[in-house]
Amino acid sequence: MLGGTNFNAGEVWRGDGTAALEGLLTHAGEVWGIAADLAEERVVTASYDHTARVWDVATGKPVSPPYRHLRGVSDADFTSDGKWVLTGSLDGTVRRWPVPEPMHDDEPRITAWIEATTGLRVTAGGGGVLLTGDEWNDSRTRAR
Repeated sequence: MLGGTNFNAGEVWRGDGTAALEGLLTHAGEVWGIAADLAEERVVTASYDHTARVWDVATGKPVSPPYRHLRGVSDADFTSDGKWVLTGSLDGTVRRWPVPEPMHDDEPRITAWIEATTGLRVTAGGGGVLLTGDEWNDSRTRAR
């Protein structure tokens, strides 16, 4: 069972009424829509905070970046194959977003994905060293 609240969160329950997640699927605004994929492994939430987001049901953690609209997102759902999320917004648009594939403890690939997403080099000491165009393209290739 799924539910959105006027208190900035989505919730997932088992059939017996107990919470399936220890935490809430929180947004910065009310959650107006919530849907599960066919395998019931992921949930997508639609929020007044202008975003939709995909969550892992097992961990309660987000697995996608925020899918942004110019106004509140009133509804979101997965396509039947689970590879895309469709969102509808009060800004008058409907959009299709890719659902990220999970990355299982593959540190080099995860590092490449972070670098390709942020454009910054991952270093042990932190810091924000901007990648060159060639380094960024290499990170994109390694992240796939």
